[in-house]
Amino acid sequence: MNCCAAHAKPTGKFRGANNPRWLGGVANDNMRYRTRQAERWPEREAARRAVAIAVRAGRLVRGPCERCGMTTKVEGHHDDYSRPLDVRWLCSTHHDEVHRELRAAGKDPESPAGSVAPRAAPAL
Repeated sequence: MNCCAAHAKPTGKFRGANNPRWLGGVANDNMRYRTRQAERWPEREAARRAVAIAVRAGRLVRGPCERCGMTTKVEGHHDDYSRPLDVRWLCSTHHDEVHRELRAAGKDPESPAGSVAPRAAPAL
């Protein structure tokens, strides 16, 4: 057992809501989480699905990250979900960075401060 595992287990430091990846009790149930997200924001899910289908069909080609040029593990970023196939290709690092910039400007559609209703606090 490595040092981190030996420390975290007895102290319970990262247990439940203290875990930075805590999703309100659905962390190990991705299908239920995805279903809930699709019900909450159907236009986002439809746009993401349209991109995935277009990439598989070859109608849309993943490009390199527009900021660093990385060609592996790029993600599509939607500036506008009403135009589902209009995506910017970004590596995960720069995708997170774009969302941080948008959140700071109060324009991130994925954050509660953006154009969506605030997310309810998880029940403990």
